Amino acid sequence: MAAVTATASAVVAAPASVRAAANHTAPAEGRTVLYGAPAPWVKPAEAPPAPTATPGAAYVYQLIDQQVRISADGDETYTDVVFKILTEEGLAAGSLKLDWDPASEIITVHRLVILRDGEAIDVLKSDKFEILRRETNLESAMLDGRLTAALQVKGLRVGDSLAFTISRRYRDPVPGARSEWRSSVDHAGVAPRVRIRALWTKDRPMRWLKGSDLPAPVVSETEAGGELLLDLKDIKAPQAPTGAPMRYAYIDQLSLSGFETWGQVSSLMAPYYARAATLEAGSPLKAEADKIKAASADPAVRAALALKLVQSQVRYVFVGLDGGGRKPSAADETWRHRFGDCKGKTALLLALLSQLDIPAEAALVNSSGQGDGLDQRLPGQDMFDHVLVRATVNGQTYWLDGTRSGDENIANLDVPPFRWALPLRANGADLEKMEPRPLLRPYSETVMRVDASAGADVPAEVTIQAIQRGDQAIETNRQISSQPRDEVVRASLRSWSEQISWVDFTDIDWTYDANAALFVANLRGKGKIHWWPVAGGLRQWDLDGAALTYTSFQRDSAMDTKAPYGVAYPSFGRWVTAVILPDGGEGYQTNGRSLNEVVGGAKVLRAYDQSHGRVTVIRSLRTVASEISAEDAKVSTLRAREGVGVVAIRAIDKDSKEAPKVAPQPVDRGPLSAGYDAWANDRQDLASRLFQKARDAQPTEDAAWSALVNLAVSRKDYAGALKLCDQAARKSASPQQVWQANRAGVLIAADRAEEAVAELEKALSAKPDDKNLLLILARAHGHLKKMDLARKDLDRGLAAAPTDTELQRARGWAALEAKDYDDAVARFEALVAAEPDNIYRLMNLSHAYQMAKRPEAALREADEALRIDPFDTDALTWRAELLQRQKRFDLALADAETIVTLRPDIASSWNSRCWARAVAGVELDKALADCNASLKLRPRSASILDSRALTQLRRGELKAALADYDAALAVEPKQAASLYGRGLVKQKLGDRTGGQADLQAAVALEPEVAERFESYGLKAG
Repeated sequence: MAAVTATASAVVAAPASVRAAANHTAPAEGRTVLYGAPAPWVKPAEAPPAPTATPGAAYVYQLIDQQVRISADGDETYTDVVFKILTEEGLAAGSLKLDWDPASEIITVHRLVILRDGEAIDVLKSDKFEILRRETNLESAMLDGRLTAALQVKGLRVGDSLAFTISRRYRDPVPGARSEWRSSVDHAGVAPRVRIRALWTKDRPMRWLKGSDLPAPVVSETEAGGELLLDLKDIKAPQAPTGAPMRYAYIDQLSLSGFETWGQVSSLMAPYYARAATLEAGSPLKAEADKIKAASADPAVRAALALKLVQSQVRYVFVGLDGGGRKPSAADETWRHRFGDCKGKTALLLALLSQLDIPAEAALVNSSGQGDGLDQRLPGQDMFDHVLVRATVNGQTYWLDGTRSGDENIANLDVPPFRWALPLRANGADLEKMEPRPLLRPYSETVMRVDASAGADVPAEVTIQAIQRGDQAIETNRQISSQPRDEVVRASLRSWSEQISWVDFTDIDWTYDANAALFVANLRGKGKIHWWPVAGGLRQWDLDGAALTYTSFQRDSAMDTKAPYGVAYPSFGRWVTAVILPDGGEGYQTNGRSLNEVVGGAKVLRAYDQSHGRVTVIRSLRTVASEISAEDAKVSTLRAREGVGVVAIRAIDKDSKEAPKVAPQPVDRGPLSAGYDAWANDRQDLASRLFQKARDAQPTEDAAWSALVNLAVSRKDYAGALKLCDQAARKSASPQQVWQANRAGVLIAADRAEEAVAELEKALSAKPDDKNLLLILARAHGHLKKMDLARKDLDRGLAAAPTDTELQRARGWAALEAKDYDDAVARFEALVAAEPDNIYRLMNLSHAYQMAKRPEAALREADEALRIDPFDTDALTWRAELLQRQKRFDLALADAETIVTLRPDIASSWNSRCWARAVAGVELDKALADCNASLKLRPRSASILDSRALTQLRRGELKAALADYDAALAVEPKQAASLYGRGLVKQKLGDRTGGQADLQAAVALEPEVAERFESYGLKAG
């Protein structure tokens, strides 16, 4: 019966179907159901016999006849439906309801008869519709004045046909509105006859549009105006292709509209919102606006406070009285009542924003999912069911919705998924596309850490951090806040234990940051890893969160198989599993299929790394488009059928008779990777031999040659580095410009930037747009402090290759060097949006935020980088530095402790902890021991000597500090921190002149160095 009810509702419920121009006061006859004959303009249709029914059908249509007449007196629709009851379930069709607005509509029932064995039984002789509800729908948060009438058809039997005919007269309460009418051929099964007929008078000309799957109607001129006729016989309704974008839902629709442009709709409604947003003299809302002004001068904060006021202080109730279905209530009226619908809340918000001097306007949208394809439809008011505020704040467009709740910061607002909006302006406006912004961070992400270092068969310590952002976070917080905490704890622990069955979760806590719309839950538990036997005498642990399923798209062959598929966009989720293996990883091997592709409209990433006794797996799924082609859908479906397996850790199964004598080992990462590890431990000779081995194995590849060159530069063997560049240029398979650029890079490192510029410009004369040459030329100009030239070099490269990420990244750094922080941040944000799972891009953005004096944003990106790889020591080191600058020394030291735990084998780990203690001025003897341990691994490291110098300065050992600063500067004469520290020491030792010279030299190299030392509590005298 769903289809019968839907059809009846479409023709007897409040017409989203008919609109006409005229003012109208509710007539007395509008408050009851009238009975009588159809109007003279109606041409009744004969109902054919019932067709053969589809097996299992509850009913079958015989006739669906819809007619409309549009005139200056109002619009009238006529609907005649005849259907045959086939089963007991079909008897539900005897429950009829009528719904209408007495202020603008009049309902007349013409016929309700049961057709049985050639006899017509007139139901209306004995029964009439009874009005059930008057004036309100308050139980549904509605105040609309609508009436509902019902009738139960008595004596209806299986095999009967029911004929029901009504008319509805309608006048639009908005003066100047034009008529609209829409009808769909959307019945179930095959109908013997479906007729759509429309008439209009000459003073009400109509435009029409048919769905792609309907035949063309017959349109003719009449003496009175015009007529459209679509008369279909034995018709099966068109089926919108499964999964297609919503615009395909219009394939069965016939539309008429008196509006010629969207601008006419816009200008018609704009005055109503302008009047409703005009405040009364002495309005209390002016005082509310003054409070907001006093709270902040930032327009973004003001807009957020105004939005919060409307969302939190005015409850939602739909107001449809006295034309309120179209027109907004006045802002002051809504505020006095403390309730309102989207229209009233929009007017209220517009009034507040006007008082705050924030440009804003109302904008109509379709929130039911039918906004897709709106630009291809006939203009009309009925295409919209919601209204927002379109505000311009600091040059950016925001869509503010007063009917939502929990929005504390407009920076967190996503562009709503409505596709199109119609701004309401006095002079009219066209549709505006609502383009979603790419997501910089996942809506939801999970970071699971497993510490199995105690042994493979010993219960492992497990922690999970589950993060939600945006609307998900707001909704989760709302639900949790409404329940007792102990119930939330029990339910959450139970849910997670069901999801990850081998872990017994025992503790959970959570935080909610309303300003960031960020909900973070932290769980702790223990469990014995679930190993299961596999072939070859091994056992395997399938890592949690690493499984991946592609979307399978299915569609009936009778549908349009070439139609695209809709995809939820934007969406973004990520899961990271980080494992500390037993025995430093010896005897354990990680296996699985890595993925990095776009399939089914989503960027699919799965990657893993096993190194230094740890395994990190990332699985990310991020949609990149709102729809995909049918061919792309086939690829995704094929992937879904094939499957991509899991990522698993394998080890010897000691209980197996087939257990191998040699345990699985981590995949050999090759001499190049081993060489970089040796270099990190200051074993430069070993690194050189390993790099040479890698080069000899693949002499035409650049990676090993580049490593050798960089190693030589680090030793200040510039002549050797240049010689290597020349050798590589002869051997490499790369274009010659690659090694021309690398050679210039060596010259820059040797402080011979002018020579580098000359060589590069000569090379560019042969290939003017070469990326490699332009990148190094920009670096050379930057070295010479010619930042304008550096940016021009990079812009030149981007003009030829606008999507090249190396050029984009370099351009961002050039903007930072030039102190154009807004430009730099925008460029790095765009890079992150394009690849938000890239930890290095997040780190670049974090640096940009820090240099732009946005420390909290910098820390947020560092946190996100560590969610992607909790074991990344570079990210930990940078976050510790950020925390130190914010004087959060305890957290910085905790990160430094983690670094030492993760990589005790490299000098930089010990140096990080030494530095963290020295900056905080705590545990200085331990700091000195850390620095000594670091220097044992890298005796001539300028950065470690600098850390020990600061430690000695903190300890009051000024002569020792001076000696270490001298040693650091002997290795790196332009290390600004060492120059500044030495200046402080010299001042304390009484050498004012020498100290001042060092301080000035340091600031010349790094203008922010003094501010950084002051954050450590060290200030020049």
